Amino acid sequence: AIAPNGGNEIDSVVVDGVNQGAVTSYDFTGVAANHTIDAYFSPSAFTIHASAGTGGVIAPSGDVAVPNGQSQLFTFTPDANYGVDSVFVDGTYIGAPASYTFTAVAGPRTIRVVFAPNMMTFSFAAGWNLVSVPQAIADHRVTTLFPAATAKVFSYTPGFGYRTEDTIHQGQGYWVKWDNDLNSTFTGRPIAVDTFSVSSRWNLIGSVKNPVPVAQIVQNPPSNAYTRFFGCDGAYFFADTILPGHAYFVKVHNNGTFILNGEATSAAPKAAVAQRWTPEENGFNRIDVKPLGAKQGRTLWFGADAQGAVDETAFELPPTPPVGAFDARFESQADLAVVRLSDASAWEMPIQIQSV
Repeated sequence: AIAPNGGNEIDSVVVDGVNQGAVTSYDFTGVAANHTIDAYFSPSAFTIHASAGTGGVIAPSGDVAVPNGQSQLFTFTPDANYGVDSVFVDGTYIGAPASYTFTAVAGPRTIRVVFAPNMMTFSFAAGWNLVSVPQAIADHRVTTLFPAATAKVFSYTPGFGYRTEDTIHQGQGYWVKWDNDLNSTFTGRPIAVDTFSVSSRWNLIGSVKNPVPVAQIVQNPPSNAYTRFFGCDGAYFFADTILPGHAYFVKVHNNGTFILNGEATSAAPKAAVAQRWTPEENGFNRIDVKPLGAKQGRTLWFGADAQGAVDETAFELPPTPPVGAFDARFESQADLAVVRLSDASAWEMPIQIQSV
C-alpha cells in the first residue's frame, strides 16, 4: 500500500523503472527476481498569502490553500474615495489591475495590494497656469474639473498651436486661468507610470502622481529632447522636475515617446536634455524684464558672437502664452540674441513683451 503523509498526494509510482501512475497500491506476483518500486509524493495544495493595505480589501485574504496545478482568482475592492494603487505578486510590481489570477499553481506564492486615496489636491496661483490631471478620472468636463476657471481652457497641438477645450484628458497639458490662488482637488485613480507621445516640435506634456526628475525621463528615441523642459510660474522657467498636477513644454527632434515613472526607486537612463552654451560664462549682457510686483520675470541675454559658435535655436522659448499672461522674448522667439559681426558697434534686437 502507498499512502502520502498529510498535506501531500501521490505523484507517481515507478516499478522497475516504469511509471505506473498515481496508484495507491501495487502487487508483485510470481516474484522470481529482484524488483524495485519507488513512490513519489508532492504537496496536494500550496499556500498563497494574500494581504492588503489600508483603504480596501483583497478577497480571499490570508493564507489561501490552492490545489496543486489549479488556478486562484483574487479581487480587490477599494473603500470609498480610494483606488487600487499597486499590486505586487511574489514581490514584483505588476501595475494596478482590479483582480489577478494565479494559474497552474506549483508552489507557495504571495500577493499584496496597496490602495491610495483617489483624491489629489494641487495648488495653483492666480493667473494662467500650466495644468495636467495625473489621474484616471470619470468626468472629463472642464466645467467639472475647473469650475472656478475664469477663461477658456487651452490645449496645445504640435504644429497647429492652441485650441479651446471642453474636456480634459489624462496625460495632456493645458493652460487654465484663475482669478485667485486656489487649491484644486481631482478625483480618480492616480497614475504612477505613463507614456507620452511627442512630435518633432514643441509639445505640452502632463505629469504622473509623483514627482519625476527630468533626468529620469526615458526618451524614445534616446536624446530626443532639443530644449530644456519649461514650466510656468508667472513666467516660463527651466524645470528640473515634473511635478504632479502641472504641465511642461519641451521641443524634440523626432516623433517618439517619453516615459514617466513615478514609482522609480533608482535612476532610470538619463534624458539627454540639450547641453546649453551659457551666456553667463561668455560675457553676454542681460536684461531682466518683470511685471511690477510679480515674483517671476524673464532674463534676456544679448552679445556678440564673432566666431558663430552659438546655436540660437537652442535658446528658443515655448509658444507665447495666452493673452493675459506675461511673456518677454526677442523677436527671434528666443531668450538670447547674438550679433555675428566682430566689428559691429551698434545693432537692433527687437523685444516682444506681453503684459499681464
